Amino acid sequence: MRLHPNLLLRHIPVENCISLVNLGHLVWSDVNSNGIKDPSEPGIPGLTVKLYADANNDNIPDGAAMANTSTDGNGIYNFGFLAPGNYIVGVVLPVGATVVPINGGDPDNDIDNDNNAINPSGNEVRSNAVTLGTGLEPTNDGDGNNGNLSVDFAIHSSTTILQRCYVGTSHHYVTASQSWTINTVTNTATIRTTFSKNFVDNTYGTGQIGWPSGHSFGNLTGSDKLTLQLYDVNHVKRMEFSMDYISASNQFPSGYGSLGVTGGDGSMTLGNASDVLDVETSLGRNFNDFGYILTTNSPSTNANYIPNASYPNWIYDVWYEVTVNLNAFPGGFGEPLVTGIHASPSKTGQNTETMMDTICVQPISRLSENSNQSNYSEEGLFVNAYPNPFKGSTTIEFRTENSSQAKIEVFTLSGSKVIDLFNQQAEAGVIYKTEFNAQDLPDGIYIYRMSIEDKVINGKLILMK
Repeated sequence: MRLHPNLLLRHIPVENCISLVNLGHLVWSDVNSNGIKDPSEPGIPGLTVKLYADANNDNIPDGAAMANTSTDGNGIYNFGFLAPGNYIVGVVLPVGATVVPINGGDPDNDIDNDNNAINPSGNEVRSNAVTLGTGLEPTNDGDGNNGNLSVDFAIHSSTTILQRCYVGTSHHYVTASQSWTINTVTNTATIRTTFSKNFVDNTYGTGQIGWPSGHSFGNLTGSDKLTLQLYDVNHVKRMEFSMDYISASNQFPSGYGSLGVTGGDGSMTLGNASDVLDVETSLGRNFNDFGYILTTNSPSTNANYIPNASYPNWIYDVWYEVTVNLNAFPGGFGEPLVTGIHASPSKTGQNTETMMDTICVQPISRLSENSNQSNYSEEGLFVNAYPNPFKGSTTIEFRTENSSQAKIEVFTLSGSKVIDLFNQQAEAGVIYKTEFNAQDLPDGIYIYRMSIEDKVINGKLILMK
């Protein structure tokens, strides 16, 4: 009996059945050049990260980079949808930066927060080869056993890198993170501000994620903007302006880009527009740097914003980056301040959110996926708060590998101390528990700070009565 042609069995290549893997994680400013990520050292946003193939595992790229991406507002990068094999990661060094000589060696050792920047090459530094295998990767880095999120780069720079975090006064879950660098060589300050994706993101059309009433590309070109106030060292406000997110313009290769502070939704309130040297936004980078000119549908993804295989470099975060002339700040640059963020529409239904600064906590990628607790860890210290969110009281427990004086404090988002929960000697390996009773406090977000010796962990507590 002959089978109908449509019923003939087909040979399916084995490689099409292999699970894909991913590779990432952190590029940070190693202030003391010790090759270890210390709690006070921030990630470096906006750096170009390259991925190379290394089929013979000789720590030399087989050719040109196979993919590029950028570090996000916390200095984190990620390459997804990779076939199992050997890869090398390279980071393009910013002006004035140097490679930290102390490193953690083989990036396949799966040790997190150590420096894997081993091989300088021109204006970038590269890791040795990383071997990725299906089901063979570490499970302690938050992405299961098909990914390695422990390939980190320590960079020491002549620039000063600082950080600030914000929270919405109306919706406490809306946040913004900000980092800025002071470059004494170019006499400039560069400031990047990233909005949380629960307020606005770069998804639209059929690719929209979490938009209750839909979201289009035209919404992003309509009125989205960021307003910044910039102060000198004496806290005198020297500049205030709004930055356009993206507009149609033939001055850009894609036909779209940010018109800065003088066009679109951009405007100057205080200072000279000539002192604003450059404005760039994440959607502008998608269109003009990566060549993704998508005006109908953004790349499809899921609730975790996993990279799309066809558009692997697409930035889903909404961020604004501005470079200003330091001559505008007599005596020196002080700090930036975000007073409000605007997106029309936004996911909250409130298009303008008033923001206030708060204590920076660890990136969400370091938190437990269990929504009823929050686990934070640094080398030698583990902290857990549960339940979280909570209604009346919550328990904070911790364990340290070395005997030390330990302290737990709770603060409001504005930085006012609420209570000292723990302040005594903690013995190594012993689990300590303390209760935070918030029956008499208003609901909202609180910050707990756990400190031992030179280690500090800031965690977020959500009180919902």
